Amino acid sequence: MALALASIFAVTALFHAAAIVSPSLAPGAPGWRHGLFVALNAAVAIGLLWRPPGFVAAFGVLTGQQVYSHGRDILDAWRTEARVDWMSVGVLVVMVGTLIALAKRRV
Repeated sequence: MALALASIFAVTALFHAAAIVSPSLAPGAPGWRHGLFVALNAAVAIGLLWRPPGFVAAFGVLTGQQVYSHGRDILDAWRTEARVDWMSVGVLVVMVGTLIALAKRRV
């Protein structure tokens, strides 16, 4: 399971790298933010495989930030466009699911 989750985060790092080159992949997000998430997602992928001390706590903080950010995106999309922001839903499912698995030591 750790390898599968690490792969998801590695692919997400690649998505953010591609969004630096092609901003139309994620309109409205600045390049520096994508660069930050290239580094964060790569670090999570590595952390899921090698589990350094403090990793679960740091991942918990990142999950909280993502719940705030993508949760707000979900609400904004619903309120302003009456649509579901499926990318943000996916991010939250993966982040929260991974945190629960880490807390239960199932990853």
